[in-house]
Amino acid sequence: MLIFDPNPPYLLWCVDTGRGRREQQCLFSADWAQHVAQTIDDPSALKWVGYLLHNGGDIVTSPVSALGPGNLADVMRTEKLLPEHNGITCQVAEHWMGKYPALPHVLLCDTALFTTLPPEASVYAIPYELSKKGIRRFGGYGLCHQWAWERIRRLTNGHARRVVSVYLGDHTNLTALRDGLPVETTIGFSPVEGIISASACGDIDPTVIFQMQSTGMSLDQIRSILTSRSGITGLLGRPAGMLDVLTVGQDPRMRLAKAVLQYDVVKAIGAFTAVLGGLDVLVFVTPYARQCMSFVTEVCQGLACVGIRIRTGPVAQGASVELTDAISFAKVFCLGYNRWDVLEEQAGAFLKEKGNRK
Repeated sequence: MLIFDPNPPYLLWCVDTGRGRREQQCLFSADWAQHVAQTIDDPSALKWVGYLLHNGGDIVTSPVSALGPGNLADVMRTEKLLPEHNGITCQVAEHWMGKYPALPHVLLCDTALFTTLPPEASVYAIPYELSKKGIRRFGGYGLCHQWAWERIRRLTNGHARRVVSVYLGDHTNLTALRDGLPVETTIGFSPVEGIISASACGDIDPTVIFQMQSTGMSLDQIRSILTSRSGITGLLGRPAGMLDVLTVGQDPRMRLAKAVLQYDVVKAIGAFTAVLGGLDVLVFVTPYARQCMSFVTEVCQGLACVGIRIRTGPVAQGASVELTDAISFAKVFCLGYNRWDVLEEQAGAFLKEKGNRK
């Protein structure tokens, strides 16, 4: 398999031709295709190629779908929604579909889960004409939250109906799910909205933009500040991410960054529990399961007022860890997460089902 994930200004990819999986990245420049080709030892061993689309808007509404010449133009129409990310995906897909036309090509869309988000959660209170032009809350990380829902259903023998899924990483975000369908999420029109991330500001008063502009900043400068130089990076005054927060020491700025992130997460969980009318499972999904355990415990301690009870004593490490005791209002799980595993699993299941239908 070969899967691409745009991360401007980089292109990330994972390749496995039967000799082990390798994660790679390069700057998305004129010679990106050469860099990718050099990491594929045996092109004939490739069975399929996958592409992660970060925002499909109202155009791409299936989490996993076949990609071919007939619908590539539709995917290209999504570029306006998230130009840097989607632009890379479109260019990469066009190249590899031309290079390997006989292989199955699979599109994995991170916003498709949220196309059924209720209007009260997806609509902005802006002039109706703008909403009709596609300005709405699209959500994000849908493939991750869908995977978390499926895992929780298995872990609870199908009894969980109201689930809050918390992705903890460089772009922490939450989704509330009822019977597998989203009813609320922290990501909006773009991933900038919501919880603070490694480099983006999260929720702010939009008039801050006008205040910044009045000081002489251009719109490009403001965009750069709010998307690339804010969040944890902005609070610490240097490039930083989730792992920096998890290893917090006595540095007051680092302690503040952790406190802001933790506060935002607790607040969102409380709000989402109210929206769901209760809670069956709170699940934390993270690539940093071992490092996050203390952070997760502190978040749950902040939810004691709603009946969350974490069991005392050491916590066993594993891919799926239950943290709550028998009297807790809701179960709490922490799941180790590898996005390449999830993308491969979901694309593989799609191709298998497609093959069985033939």
